[in-house]
Amino acid sequence: MAKTRRSPLFGVILDSIGWPLVWGLLATVGFYAAIRQGILTQELIVRYTAGHPVEYVEVCLFFIGLAAVLRRGWQAIRQLGIAEAVQLDPPPAEGQTSQEATQILNELAELPQSIRNSYFVQRLENALSFVRRQESADDLDDELKYLADTDVERNYEAYALVRMIIWATPMLGFLGTVIGITLALGDLSPEALVNSPKVAMEGLLSGLSVAFDTTALALTLSIALMFTQFLITQIETQLLSIVDRRVYELLGNRFKKFGGERDPHVASVERMSQKVLTSMETMAERHGDIWKSSLDSAHQQWQTMMAETAETVETGLSSALTNSMQTHADNLLHIEDTASARTTERWEQMQVNAQETLTVLRQHQGELTKYGEVSLKVLQATGEITNLEKALNENLRALAGSKNFEDTVMSLSAAIQLLSSRLGKPLPRENQVNLDSADQERAA
Repeated sequence: MAKTRRSPLFGVILDSIGWPLVWGLLATVGFYAAIRQGILTQELIVRYTAGHPVEYVEVCLFFIGLAAVLRRGWQAIRQLGIAEAVQLDPPPAEGQTSQEATQILNELAELPQSIRNSYFVQRLENALSFVRRQESADDLDDELKYLADTDVERNYEAYALVRMIIWATPMLGFLGTVIGITLALGDLSPEALVNSPKVAMEGLLSGLSVAFDTTALALTLSIALMFTQFLITQIETQLLSIVDRRVYELLGNRFKKFGGERDPHVASVERMSQKVLTSMETMAERHGDIWKSSLDSAHQQWQTMMAETAETVETGLSSALTNSMQTHADNLLHIEDTASARTTERWEQMQVNAQETLTVLRQHQGELTKYGEVSLKVLQATGEITNLEKALNENLRALAGSKNFEDTVMSLSAAIQLLSSRLGKPLPRENQVNLDSADQERAA
């Protein structure tokens, strides 16, 4: 039996991993650039996608998986029209020989490369290559069934990267949970609770926020990616069903089959074809049932894991908070006793200092009283000095008047002596005595 044609190794890697990785990284960069530039300002988006490095990795993986799924979906949608657009010349009534398969292959080789890479054209080329190689179309129905199964397997293997991302994203969420709880409990110490309980509680809440936000984001992205993959898989399943039907319509009765002439049971070929179609439909239904059961099983597992994780986190937090609060209470009691003793000691010291200060103030008060008395005496002495100055001034004015009087007396005495000398009479003794006394006072 013929096998499907495979691309070179580099093409396979680029198609399955390379392009999804490139587009996923570009989408991640564009998403976070929109957040940094303020285009995306929704609080929930910023909180759940840009709060921790684990969230950056989760978003990057989601975009890579989404790019891979959407690329497969775009290819499937494009190929839906190819199966109906590609037509072959109608065969003659007696059928074509196996040698004419080469001519049909040459016609298909002239199609564009994008059309030749579709499921439908590749199925036609593989079936025609089988007829040319076997030089018979007797086993063509079995070959078509084999090619259909091969395409289904190839379609399933194409989602290996997406399945790995769907599995790894919740694991990253649980890793973020472990990191968040570690951050919350690692920085929580009795000293921090005593010295800065508000900062300690903010650190605890920040770590728990990281723990639950990363898990919630991982589960949300994983579920979204699973449903997207389911929808695209349904589209590809319908595409494969259309390819099976179209290929059988074009090649099922095109070539001559010589086995029927030797076999009396010619109707077995028709029954075989009917069984092929029935098996295809059954396989498609079974494929859908498998996906449904897988989704239900995964959903049940997520619920179980979330319940166990919540219970473990609740138990751990309860124990840690109980121990921390007990330690905090003991430390507060010790601090209260120490503070009370220090307060009493300081209060006694303050009383001693107050008494010493009161004594010093009393001494200063006595000195100020003495200073006030001295100042009062100085003021009184100043008043007496002022009175003395006034009396002195009056005496000086009186003395000035006395000097003029003495001059007058002396003039009169001189006049009297002159008159006496002229008259030849001596000056009376009283006047002489007064004159002598006046001269003495003047001399003094």
